[in-house]
Amino acid sequence: MLTYGLFTPFQVTSVQVISAYIARIRQVQAVINAVVEDRFEEALKEAEAADRLVASGTMSVEQMAREKPLLGLPLSVKNSIAVKGLRQDAGSPLYKGNRADEDAPCVALLRAAGAIPLVLTNVPELCMWEDAQNLLYGTTKNPHDTRRNPGGSSGGEGSLIAAGGSLMGLGTDLGGSVRLPAAYCGIFAHKPTSGAVSIAGLLPDVGESLRPYNSVGPMTRPMRHMEEAHGIDAQRLHMPRTPIRLLDVA
Repeated sequence: MLTYGLFTPFQVTSVQVISAYIARIRQVQAVINAVVEDRFEEALKEAEAADRLVASGTMSVEQMAREKPLLGLPLSVKNSIAVKGLRQDAGSPLYKGNRADEDAPCVALLRAAGAIPLVLTNVPELCMWEDAQNLLYGTTKNPHDTRRNPGGSSGGEGSLIAAGGSLMGLGTDLGGSVRLPAAYCGIFAHKPTSGAVSIAGLLPDVGESLRPYNSVGPMTRPMRHMEEAHGIDAQRLHMPRTPIRLLDVA
């Protein structure tokens, strides 16, 4: 049973919410092709565990709201961010078959807050373009007009969230990669200040000169979801800082 700010406490169970999003993903995937891998069975088990935690009474509603504000809620993740056990290939044949050994810190942060990863979403090859198509998974379409692209490189996230298949998502942004899909698909996204959120566990490595400009950012459909997701800050989990080298250009 959820205690998250978007729902009245005990109004719905996590299993009900996760099941509803799974059903929606299956409904829209054939149209938009936004998902490259799912973990539906594991997610339902995690939802059951969330419901058991609420039913046990071991945590008060106030404590859960403080320590597990995303308890039992679904999360989608861009296929360039490591999710333990799932593929991580950034849509490139160069990395085909690669699987993540552990969660990226940004994923671990949201899991610690109670979120349940559901799917990985499509990207352009190596996250290099302003669309979401590649040789491994094909082309993701804009849910508002399937003749058009959803933007990139977090285009799978933008498309799925806009289609109602995800409550909140994680994307990455170097040169507009969460902001462009948000604009193309009519959702909200935020690029945090570089270094505020660890970029460990991302693929590809953009190199030393560009790392200071790369960020992981939340993507949601309504603004109020953004406020909740963005409120899960690095104080809840040790976040390894990305070192930034300053150059003297004088």
